[in-house]
Amino acid sequence: MTVRDNVRTDIRNKRELKSTIKKVRKDRIVPFLYLITLPIQGDGVLEVYNYNILLQPTLKNLAGEITVVGMSKSKKGAIDLIRDIYEEAVKVDENLDIRSFLGY
Repeated sequence: MTVRDNVRTDIRNKRELKSTIKKVRKDRIVPFLYLITLPIQGDGVLEVYNYNILLQPTLKNLAGEITVVGMSKSKKGAIDLIRDIYEEAVKVDENLDIRSFLGY
């Protein structure tokens, strides 16, 4: 699992964020964590997953490399982060692709 260095998050405590990113990179269990990823398969722009679901061997084998662009301690927070990303992208350029905005 790849976590961007400039991951979008609503986790304000820098120490907690650093620890959480380290755990995600090492595939450790983190309760109550939702990840915003680039589409795992098929079409889409951004997807929200409960992090611990992504640790399941079946999904890990199916998905391949997962790119994390955001994280939150709640599903609502993750959805709010996605909304914020879209709003920022639209301010830059209404026709801007989200992947381009995020640097992919």
